[in-house]
Amino acid sequence: MSTYSIKLRNTLRLVVTDHYRMIEMEITNVDENFRVRSQKEFLRVTDGVTVVKPIDFYYTPSRKKLMGYFTMDGFASFSGDVDAIFGFGSEVDGTVTVTNLNANIDPLPPILAGIPFLDATNVWLSQL
Repeated sequence: MSTYSIKLRNTLRLVVTDHYRMIEMEITNVDENFRVRSQKEFLRVTDGVTVVKPIDFYYTPSRKKLMGYFTMDGFASFSGDVDAIFGFGSEVDGTVTVTNLNANIDPLPPILAGIPFLDATNVWLSQL
């Protein structure tokens, strides 16, 4: 059984020609690499009632980290603890509980303050 750590932060990602502010979720497998499987991968965040899926997610080439990107208002319905659940097909590989999710999202680093950006929101996502 693996141990996981999680970091949440605001970040900027280039989408076509514009920078969009999104929430980045970084899950690190502390003990080993994430497994490689032939089934479809998934990542979701839930409080047991609402389920939020990322705009995009991927495993880093080293397979030590799972990176997920969410809209800025994607977690608005959550007011407390949530579970980040990931795996392949219908099999859950791991669950990471995040205490007080919205209070634990780091702001953009000051070095990015000068870059003009738009917020990636659920409305924006529905118009893609």
